[in-house]
Amino acid sequence: MIRKILTFGLVLLINISIYAKTGYYRLIAKNDPAHSYTIGWIQLSGNHAVLKYDTQENFSKTGELKNSIKKIRIIKYKGLKNAFVSITGLKPDTKYVIQIIDSDSQSPIMWFHTLPVGDNIHLSIIAGGDSRSRPEVRRMANRMVAKLQPDLVIFDGDFTYGSTEKQWLQWFEDWQLTISGGHLIPIVVIPGNHEKKQDVCKFFDLLDHPHGYYSFNISGNFIHFISLNTQYKIAGKQTQWFEKDLEQNRDATWTIVAYHKPMRPHYSRKKEGDLQYKYWAPIIYKFRIPLVIEGDTHTHKITYPIRPDDRGDEGFVRDDQNGTVYAGEGCWGAPLRPADDLKSWTRDAASVDQFKWIWITPQGIDIRTVEYHCVDSTQALTYEQRFTLPKGIKTRKTFDGQQVVTIKHK
Repeated sequence: MIRKILTFGLVLLINISIYAKTGYYRLIAKNDPAHSYTIGWIQLSGNHAVLKYDTQENFSKTGELKNSIKKIRIIKYKGLKNAFVSITGLKPDTKYVIQIIDSDSQSPIMWFHTLPVGDNIHLSIIAGGDSRSRPEVRRMANRMVAKLQPDLVIFDGDFTYGSTEKQWLQWFEDWQLTISGGHLIPIVVIPGNHEKKQDVCKFFDLLDHPHGYYSFNISGNFIHFISLNTQYKIAGKQTQWFEKDLEQNRDATWTIVAYHKPMRPHYSRKKEGDLQYKYWAPIIYKFRIPLVIEGDTHTHKITYPIRPDDRGDEGFVRDDQNGTVYAGEGCWGAPLRPADDLKSWTRDAASVDQFKWIWITPQGIDIRTVEYHCVDSTQALTYEQRFTLPKGIKTRKTFDGQQVVTIKHK
């Protein structure tokens, strides 16, 4: 019987009207996702929730989820009862099955896959943000995430427009479209200017990082990821922490930084990010950070590798040897704006709905710009196929004719 339930759960797109006691599920990465994840949901009714989990291998043999966690963190916020469980001590590169059981109901059976560690790691990451105002477009992007089956999503802010309970419920309901066959895809969250101060902390269990900046390793020291907060004081403690954190993690194979507001937006009516440029650009160049993810502008851009230079175009010059690629600028459903402020070092920019699909190996980073309106005609991948270009997908060519922007490891 349990095996039948598993089969049903793996082919059913989760529908919160059917599983009405718990819902709005999300898998959160805030520590190394090779060993740890946080499961979040909204407790709609019922009490005494328990999260049960086991490896897929054990579950297939026994038909039981042998591990239980009864310690549920409840955060009541904006009228919503958010529940969180952190699972630690997980095995790398392993499929785990979970189910939430409370006094009223049982959730669908879901699964996630921990990330690998070792010498020949290959990761697939989707990066983007700004989903606030066109839910029908946001849903297209979410459905494309489900079809591409990435290891991780980096979401760099502006989830909703007004940060109301109704808007957040809609956002969480739309996020369920990323769940295909019960597969929970982890999300990494960065605060934007449309979030209230505590939104990201309380909806994604980041209370240990109340100011919205934090870091963690991915797959051991393969990637060191840093979230910065352009809505918090940039000069002072945040910048001091940023530089110290980089100093302490020099041994990472790759470092990726993400924040919301861009230093040099590609829309002419957006204010320049002069504080980020003054305080963060020198640090980014000092530590030779290869990739920075930005949002906020509601347009697409990707740069050549650049470094700060007062004599350059808006303070940057192209530096193919030691520069940083800046990618963004947020088109997950927010209203599109013109890409009418190009620089000499702009590699591509356009007013299109898109996110970045990033493949990372020890040798290099490959970045594609996916125009996800083609979602209906795009082939759905399995998790094992996630490094395959599916039939029907539309990826954008840069001004110099490249569909893949590659950053080679130095």
